[in-house]
Formats: sequence, C-alpha cells, structure tokens
Amino acid sequence: MNEITKLLFSESFDFKEAKPTPTNDLKLRFRNYSKVKNTKWGWVLSRLVVGHNEISTSGILSSHQDSIPKPIPITISVPPSLNNTDFKNFISSIERELMDVHNQRLGELKTDVLEVNIPIEAIKKKSVKEIIDSFEYIIARMSTNKIFPEKTYFEIPSFDNDIELLKLVLKIIAKHNDLLQKKKPDFYEESGFKLIISDPKTNEPRSLKYLAAVILFTRDLNLELIFSNENFSLLTSTDTNNKLVQVGLLNLFASCLLSYSSDLNASEIIKILSDSDLENFELNEDSLKWKEFKVTSTELKMLRKVVLPSFSSSNLKTTIESIASL
Repeated sequence: MNEITKLLFSESFDFKEAKPTPTNDLKLRFRNYSKVKNTKWGWVLSRLVVGHNEISTSGILSSHQDSIPKPIPITISVPPSLNNTDFKNFISSIERELMDVHNQRLGELKTDVLEVNIPIEAIKKKSVKEIIDSFEYIIARMSTNKIFPEKTYFEIPSFDNDIELLKLVLKIIAKHNDLLQKKKPDFYEESGFKLIISDPKTNEPRSLKYLAAVILFTRDLNLELIFSNENFSLLTSTDTNNKLVQVGLLNLFASCLLSYSSDLNASEIIKILSDSDLENFELNEDSLKWKEFKVTSTELKMLRKVVLPSFSSSNLKTTIESIASL
C-alpha cells in the first residue's frame, strides 16, 4: 500500500446502516465495525453512523467494545421531516438523548457529526426563510455544549437532478457559514453538504452532470462535501448499452480533489467521473494523477481534511475490497 493511497482513504469510511433486514440491528453494526477496526484495514474506517433514535443504545453498546479505542466516533443521522416543527422535534430529542448518555456515563462515544435532511416543505416551496430557520435551530442547539456535534451536513430530501435547487441550497449553506464565522460559537465549526449518489428506491445513479455541478459549486463556495451510497465499487461501471450503473469511489475522490488542484471545469470532471479504465489513474508515492491532471500528496492531505472528509456506505466488505484492490 503506497503513501498516496493511505492519504486518499485514511479514516474516510463512515459505516452506516444497511437497508432494513431481519438480521440488521445496532448490535450487529457495532460488532462489524469492531471487527474491521481490528484488522489491517482498520485505518480506513472513520465514524459509525447511528440513527437519531439509537443514541442511548449506542452508549450502552460502546461500553462493551473493549477492542475499539475510545471514544468511538459517531455520526447521528436524522430522517426526513415534513416541516420545521417535526424537524425541531428531531433535533430536540437528539439533544436530550446526548445529555442523558453523557450524564449517565453510558459508554464512551464522541459525537462528531449530524447528518440531516432539510424539511420537505421548505424544499418544495424553495423557501429561503424556512431553510435558514432549520439551520439556525441546529446551530442554536448544537453550539451550547461541547458534547454535541460540531458539524452538520445538510441533505436535500428529494432525489432528483434539479441543479437550480442545488445551487440555491448550497448558497444558503455558504452564506450561513459566513455568518457563523462572525459569531464564532464556542462548540460549532461549520455546515457542509451531503449527497446520496444513487436513488435508495431504484438504485439509479445521479446524472454525471448533476454530480459535476455538486463538485463545482461546493468547491467555489468553500463547502465540505460528503458522499453516501448503499455500496461503492472502485471504478465507474456501465451496462451493455453504455448506461451508467454505478459511479466509482476512486472517480468521485479523484474528480473532487483534482477539481481543486487543477481548477477543472464541468466537462473535465464528467470525464473523470465516467472513466472506467484504471490505467488512466496513477497513484504513486507523491501524487494522484488522472491523465495530465495531478494533485500532490501535500495538497491531497490538506484537501481531504477541509473539503472531502469522508464518505459513507453500508457494505463493509465490498467497499473495503475496492480500496484494497488498489
């Protein structure tokens, strides 16, 4: 394993819940996370993703994970809510649960991140006021105590390729981050954007044009970006009719990082996203290259921290096998 691959994927993988099955539960998720954390691929894992209603149980289970270094980093995932009232109820319940876990000393967790859907009604109406209201409520709650998450990644709850809506949401997040910089809350850093790569219902991937727009807009607005999918393969794949089947993990990382280092445009990003030939990607000791574009190890280390901190998947085996295949 060369140095650039380690820089590219070190602590990059957030393990989330799979689609509900009879055997899927939080205890199994903790056990699988623990198993991988104690293998030679443990360096790939970052946070364990838990649901908003699993915080107390997570605290109890974490106390039985003697083989995992403590505290165990977690992300709290919040499901879509219809309106701001439901949204605020979710956030308030998370606040109470975290305080209870902390006060009762239930295990050892470090809550790094919130992943939340912007309220559905606010998105449908494209209401800037309601979107900002949901942002303000999170900051008001999360910035009051150091045990609460320090970052929130906002997600658009509808799965479509509406670039104008995307642009609106990202601009609101960026503007809100600028206001945060002026207020300088003690226990909150910033907000970013979360993108689901494939439709959870149909497994159909986003259009490459939309993905390129996300990468360009988040770059130009200085926003952190995290990707999520049920499963990731290393490279982009197509079917016999050349229809896009899956967007590759290496394609996503390379296009995002190279867009910064080489100031790529949309068409260049789309070419990287669609490339299924591993020979066009070069990972050596001091750089990641795609054809003539290059990001050095020094740049990559910095960019991973400030623009592309992690991705999430529910398939431990195939995701890690994809990284191992490099």
